[in-house]
Amino acid sequence: MRVDLVRGTGLGKRYGTTAALRAVDVELVAGRLTRIEGANGSGKTTLLALLGWSAAPTAGMVEYLCGSRGLTAAESRAVLGWVSHETLAYADLSGRANVELAARLRGLEAREAWERAAERFGLGPADDVRARSPEEEAIRATSMPRVVAAIDAADATTRNTA
Repeated sequence: MRVDLVRGTGLGKRYGTTAALRAVDVELVAGRLTRIEGANGSGKTTLLALLGWSAAPTAGMVEYLCGSRGLTAAESRAVLGWVSHETLAYADLSGRANVELAARLRGLEAREAWERAAERFGLGPADDVRARSPEEEAIRATSMPRVVAAIDAADATTRNTA
Protein backbone atom coordinates (compact mmCIF):
# COMPACT_ATOMS: atom_id res chain seq x y z
CA MET A 1 0.00 0.00 0.00
CA ARG A 2 1.24 3.48 -0.80
CA VAL A 3 -0.03 7.04 -1.08
CA ASP A 4 0.56 8.39 -4.58
CA LEU A 5 -1.22 11.69 -4.09
CA VAL A 6 -2.40 13.81 -1.20
CA ARG A 7 -4.95 16.37 -2.36
CA GLY A 8 -6.39 19.16 -0.25
CA THR A 9 -9.31 21.09 -1.70
CA GLY A 10 -10.66 24.30 -0.20
CA LEU A 11 -8.87 23.63 3.07
CA GLY A 12 -9.64 25.92 5.95
CA LYS A 13 -8.98 25.88 9.64
CA ARG A 14 -10.51 28.17 12.25
CA TYR A 15 -9.70 28.45 15.92
CA GLY A 16 -12.73 30.22 17.32
CA THR A 17 -13.04 33.45 15.33
CA THR A 18 -9.46 33.28 14.04
CA ALA A 19 -8.91 31.87 10.55
CA ALA A 20 -5.56 30.05 10.49
CA LEU A 21 -6.05 28.86 6.91
CA ARG A 22 -8.50 29.90 4.20
CA ALA A 23 -9.49 28.04 1.00
CA VAL A 24 -6.16 26.37 0.23
CA ASP A 25 -5.85 23.90 -2.65
CA VAL A 26 -2.76 21.68 -2.70
CA GLU A 27 -1.55 18.48 -4.34
CA LEU A 28 1.44 16.56 -3.00
CA VAL A 29 2.70 13.90 -5.39
CA ALA A 30 4.71 10.91 -4.15
CA GLY A 31 8.36 11.17 -5.12
CA ARG A 32 8.25 14.90 -5.75
CA LEU A 33 9.78 17.38 -3.33
CA THR A 34 7.35 20.14 -2.41
CA ARG A 35 8.40 23.32 -0.68
CA ILE A 36 5.88 25.10 1.48
CA GLU A 37 6.96 28.59 2.41
CA GLY A 38 5.47 31.75 3.82
CA ALA A 39 5.79 34.34 6.52
CA ASN A 40 5.41 33.47 10.20
CA GLY A 41 1.73 32.93 10.93
CA SER A 42 0.79 32.29 7.30
CA GLY A 43 -0.57 28.79 7.98
CA LYS A 44 2.28 26.48 6.89
CA THR A 45 2.21 24.36 10.04
CA THR A 46 -1.58 24.32 10.06
CA LEU A 47 -1.63 23.09 6.44
CA LEU A 48 0.82 20.29 7.22
CA ALA A 49 -1.17 19.34 10.32
CA LEU A 50 -4.32 19.02 8.18
CA LEU A 51 -2.53 16.96 5.52
CA GLY A 52 -0.78 14.74 8.08
CA TRP A 53 -3.79 13.89 10.25
CA SER A 54 -2.67 16.03 13.21
CA ALA A 55 -5.71 18.30 12.91
CA ALA A 56 -9.08 18.25 11.18
CA PRO A 57 -10.06 20.94 8.67
CA THR A 58 -13.02 23.15 9.48
CA ALA A 59 -13.55 23.63 5.73
CA GLY A 60 -12.63 21.61 2.66
CA MET A 61 -11.38 18.08 2.42
CA VAL A 62 -8.21 16.00 2.16
CA GLU A 63 -7.97 12.95 -0.09
CA TYR A 64 -5.28 10.26 -0.03
CA LEU A 65 -5.02 8.30 -3.26
CA CYS A 66 -3.28 5.09 -4.29
CA GLY A 67 -3.57 5.26 -8.06
CA SER A 68 -7.17 6.32 -8.56
CA ARG A 69 -8.44 4.57 -5.41
CA GLY A 70 -9.17 6.65 -2.36
CA LEU A 71 -7.61 5.37 0.85
CA THR A 72 -9.32 5.12 4.20
CA ALA A 73 -8.00 7.08 7.14
CA ALA A 74 -6.42 3.93 8.61
CA GLU A 75 -4.76 3.00 5.31
CA SER A 76 -3.27 6.43 4.75
CA ARG A 77 -2.12 6.83 8.35
CA ALA A 78 -0.32 3.49 8.15
CA VAL A 79 1.96 4.69 5.34
CA LEU A 80 2.26 8.46 5.75
CA GLY A 81 5.34 9.94 7.35
CA TRP A 82 6.18 13.40 8.63
CA VAL A 83 9.50 15.13 8.11
CA SER A 84 10.07 18.40 9.92
CA HIS A 85 12.61 21.12 9.26
CA GLU A 86 13.94 20.25 12.68
CA THR A 87 14.77 16.81 13.98
CA LEU A 88 12.62 15.49 16.78
CA ALA A 89 15.31 13.02 17.77
CA TYR A 90 17.21 13.25 21.03
CA ALA A 91 20.57 14.66 19.96
CA ASP A 92 22.57 12.81 22.58
CA LEU A 93 21.15 9.39 21.65
CA SER A 94 22.20 7.24 18.72
CA GLY A 95 19.88 6.61 15.79
CA ARG A 96 19.13 3.16 17.15
CA ALA A 97 18.43 4.45 20.66
CA ASN A 98 16.01 7.06 19.27
CA VAL A 99 14.10 4.44 17.25
CA GLU A 100 13.97 2.03 20.19
CA LEU A 101 12.79 4.74 22.58
CA ALA A 102 10.00 5.77 20.20
CA ALA A 103 8.98 2.12 19.84
CA ARG A 104 8.84 1.57 23.60
CA LEU A 105 6.74 4.72 24.06
CA ARG A 106 4.24 3.31 21.56
CA GLY A 107 4.18 -0.11 23.22
CA LEU A 108 6.18 -1.83 20.47
CA GLU A 109 9.09 -4.23 20.79
CA ALA A 110 12.22 -2.04 20.54
CA ARG A 111 14.60 -4.46 18.86
CA GLU A 112 12.07 -5.42 16.19
CA ALA A 113 11.30 -1.75 15.53
CA TRP A 114 15.00 -0.99 15.02
CA GLU A 115 15.47 -3.98 12.71
CA ARG A 116 12.48 -2.95 10.57
CA ALA A 117 13.59 0.70 10.42
CA ALA A 118 17.19 -0.23 9.63
CA GLU A 119 16.11 -2.53 6.82
CA ARG A 120 13.50 -0.18 5.36
CA PHE A 121 15.68 2.95 5.42
CA GLY A 122 19.15 1.40 5.17
CA LEU A 123 20.17 2.62 8.62
CA GLY A 124 22.78 -0.02 9.44
CA PRO A 125 25.62 2.35 10.36
CA ALA A 126 23.26 4.80 12.09
CA ASP A 127 22.86 2.60 15.14
CA ASP A 128 25.89 4.18 16.80
CA VAL A 129 25.62 7.69 15.32
CA ARG A 130 24.29 10.43 17.54
CA ALA A 131 21.54 12.65 16.11
CA ARG A 132 23.62 15.81 16.58
CA SER A 133 26.30 16.17 13.90
CA PRO A 134 29.81 17.46 14.68
CA GLU A 135 28.88 20.69 12.90
CA GLU A 136 25.81 21.16 15.08
CA GLU A 137 27.88 20.38 18.17
CA ALA A 138 30.43 23.05 17.17
CA ILE A 139 27.68 25.63 16.60
CA ARG A 140 26.12 24.75 19.95
CA ALA A 141 29.48 24.99 21.72
CA THR A 142 30.29 28.41 20.24
CA SER A 143 26.80 29.85 20.65
CA MET A 144 26.40 28.89 24.32
CA PRO A 145 29.04 31.36 25.58
CA ARG A 146 27.33 34.13 23.57
CA VAL A 147 23.99 33.28 25.15
CA VAL A 148 25.52 33.22 28.62
CA ALA A 149 27.30 36.53 27.90
CA ALA A 150 24.03 38.07 26.71
CA ILE A 151 22.26 36.89 29.86
CA ASP A 152 25.11 38.24 32.02
CA ALA A 153 24.95 41.58 30.15
CA ALA A 154 21.17 41.75 30.64
CA ASP A 155 21.62 40.99 34.35
CA ALA A 156 24.23 43.72 34.67
CA THR A 157 21.96 46.20 32.91
CA THR A 158 19.08 45.25 35.18
CA ARG A 159 21.25 45.58 38.29
CA ASN A 160 22.62 48.95 37.13
CA THR A 161 19.16 50.42 36.46
CA ALA A 162 17.50 49.10 39.59
